Amino acid sequence: MRFETRYSGALTVSRDSNLFAMDFPSLTPWPCAAPPAALTDGLGKTPDRVLQIEDNYFAVYQNEQVVRSIRPDLKLLEELHPAGVAITAPGRDADFVSRYFAPATEFPKTQ
Repeated sequence: MRFETRYSGALTVSRDSNLFAMDFPSLTPWPCAAPPAALTDGLGKTPDRVLQIEDNYFAVYQNEQVVRSIRPDLKLLEELHPAGVAITAPGRDADFVSRYFAPATEFPKTQ
């Protein structure tokens, strides 16, 4: 099966026994030397490090509990438009946990 996407082009899904696998593109992040105040203030907790990929920020925290406890100020994060913000940390029962915020993104309405 193939999905045509707006940003990544064609994404292919294959079947392996009872499982499905999607081949996502690989993008290499780079360190963000000076994260914008809207990012750090909008998250309310200073990340251990911040990475960027294209217009997106990735805030890396020490542990899953911090990621779960964050209550973002979406109005501040909206100032980063068009950037989205992912927060992530090593997980307790999984390799990692993540959340994603894109408050300034307008999604097409479905009919």
